[in-house]
Amino acid sequence: VRKFVRQDFLRQHHDISGPVLSVLGTVYGVFLALVASNTWGYYERTSANIVQEARDVQTLYANATAFPEPFRSEIRQLWAEYRDVIVTKEWPDLARGEGNPRIEPVLRRISDAYAGHQISTPTEGTFFGESVKKLDEIKNLRATRFEDAVSSLPGIVWLVLVAGAFILVTFCYLFGARSYPIHTVMTLMLTAMIALICYTTLILDFPFVGPAA
Repeated sequence: VRKFVRQDFLRQHHDISGPVLSVLGTVYGVFLALVASNTWGYYERTSANIVQEARDVQTLYANATAFPEPFRSEIRQLWAEYRDVIVTKEWPDLARGEGNPRIEPVLRRISDAYAGHQISTPTEGTFFGESVKKLDEIKNLRATRFEDAVSSLPGIVWLVLVAGAFILVTFCYLFGARSYPIHTVMTLMLTAMIALICYTTLILDFPFVGPAA
């Protein structure tokens, strides 16, 4: 800008460019904060669901103690298989936005095992009812986990973030500061801050890929 426009000419318009930059910065800052906050909220929800799913599997494995043999060993083996497939197969697939087809047969076998079991004591019935509830919860949590893996911020949101950052940073060069090095440093600091927030938002938007996985 300074190669084509004189500093004194830019300073003559500071009374206009100053308020305009303030409005631009406020609007973009609010929008950026809203996007980053919502993305962080979705990331926290995804993390909480994953932890809850793991706890439910652990609880169901432990609850099998109340069941007689051979159902106890059968159900524990099925839950161990479910855990292993999630960790070794489906988790890497989530990074590509895909589920693993080996999970569905395991869940069907688990459901069939519970459906075919005959309750013999009241205590067993209590544990059985709780286990069926946990099984339904795991199915819902897995469906939610898959939705979180394939969903992301709409493209228009990223367009506004990138275009807004470009406009805001470019507008900073419409000021005729006396010290060009200081002006450059301040502009670079603003650019770095925006870039860091956008990068963090991008990482959190894909919870199964990259550093946040």
